[in-house]
Amino acid sequence: MVLLLVFVLLILFIRSPWGQDIIVNKVVDYVSGKTGTKVEIEKLFITFAGGIQLEGLFLEDTKGDTLLYSKSLEADVALSPLIFGNTFNLKKLQWTGVTGTIERNAASEKFNFDFLIDALVPTDTAATATASEPMQIDIGEIDLSDFKLTYDDAFLGIATKMRLGRLYLDADAIDLETMRFGLDDLQLTDSEVQYEQTKPFATEDTTATALPYLWADDMRIENVRITYNSAPDSIAAAISIGVFQLELPKADLAENDIEVGTLALKNSDFSVALKGNDASRSEPTPSATNSFEWPEFFIKVAELNLQNNTIAYRYNEQSPKAGAFNPEAIALSGFALQANDITYRPKQIGLKLERLTFSEKSGFRLDNLAFDATVNDTSVSVSDLAVQTNNSRANGQLELEYPALDQLIETPENSAV
Repeated sequence: MVLLLVFVLLILFIRSPWGQDIIVNKVVDYVSGKTGTKVEIEKLFITFAGGIQLEGLFLEDTKGDTLLYSKSLEADVALSPLIFGNTFNLKKLQWTGVTGTIERNAASEKFNFDFLIDALVPTDTAATATASEPMQIDIGEIDLSDFKLTYDDAFLGIATKMRLGRLYLDADAIDLETMRFGLDDLQLTDSEVQYEQTKPFATEDTTATALPYLWADDMRIENVRITYNSAPDSIAAAISIGVFQLELPKADLAENDIEVGTLALKNSDFSVALKGNDASRSEPTPSATNSFEWPEFFIKVAELNLQNNTIAYRYNEQSPKAGAFNPEAIALSGFALQANDITYRPKQIGLKLERLTFSEKSGFRLDNLAFDATVNDTSVSVSDLAVQTNNSRANGQLELEYPALDQLIETPENSAV
């Protein structure tokens, strides 16, 4: 009877605002005392069912700068499978108003958060790890908004900034053991990522890893900008996505088997700028010719819809000019492509191109290109061909036969039209 009374009083204490305040103060004082840095929590509420509400979390680093600030976090974690089983079930997570900075200087391998690990994680390494089954992870809805994150790694020469407007994710399945990941819904909106690489990577990781099996019922990206600048590779790129939509029934990357329902891209801009030594682009030395081999991929795309996009490419800061086409300075505007029933498997390609249009800065304009095409190892068939530019127009069909595709590549004069 006494134990029951103590248990009830303990529950009432933990669930009361007074008890929660005491717990928060104890946690703040403990972390602050161990690290010697400022720690603040405005509100923390935890339920026995696994509900967590955290508001106004602030952590500073050893220099007095903001390491992490979180305005509001609400989570619902199933405790029974975690305590009595081997399952982490995050039913729901809503997190907003986050500012975080991770950094390390060029002369150190320690990050600005390592002091937390040194202070709070036990240093006893005598205990030996026991083998256990991988934890099962179940993820429900995740809703993140208003994130401002900075990663500045002078040691590796990486500087990244991310401003996240909103990321909403509703997971269908996450299995780390079998590498199967499925999404019911994913939405990324009003966000920006900046990436800069100033040093070459020292070594490449050649460790073999299992490739995942992916699927997504509905993936949508709107108003997202990405900039990439790599000084070692002399590459600068910028992407501005207006609307991107993807329905992905299957992407078995281990078997190179990909099936796309719909892929749409609208009102988006892509630009790539390269720098290099012209001498390094001289014609390669002739070598022994290898026979053509069909890549082992299996691809199906039901619908591809690109509308009102721009594509730009520049080499060594050259600029496109009206009246003269320059392959080292290309600027396409109004790029649109609509295609259906795209299929690829070794020795077989199928495509129904409904529409391809664009304008190039030089003045060339492709008003329309459309055709149905099939390609196999011995023939090419093009029907319902329609081509129209700002200067010409053509219609027709094409039948091309050859002994094998690799022979067509090596000796095209032996093919029959």
